Amino acid sequence: MAEQFEQRPGSGILFKNNKKKAEGSRQPDYSGHGKLLDGTEFQVSAWIKEGKSGAKFLSLGFQPPFVPNKPKQDDVIGTDEGLKNWSNDIPF
Repeated sequence: MAEQFEQRPGSGILFKNNKKKAEGSRQPDYSGHGKLLDGTEFQVSAWIKEGKSGAKFLSLGFQPPFVPNKPKQDDVIGTDEGLKNWSNDIPF
């Protein structure tokens, strides 16, 4: 059985983005996540860039973790309540 990885405070991890489509794409070359010392979690993205002198470096972007929106019960069309709410939006 595989062990669940637990991120330690003050650390982070990056993985190569194997799904990047093209060299000129704006997608990050690496992405991952980390945790600050106070326990705040974040996502990190990294792009390989080249400076004017030709030296390569990583440009980093940080943001809060992605949390998918869970639809509210009323927004689900497949329910009677959802259909009722949806049909009230029709202007005729």
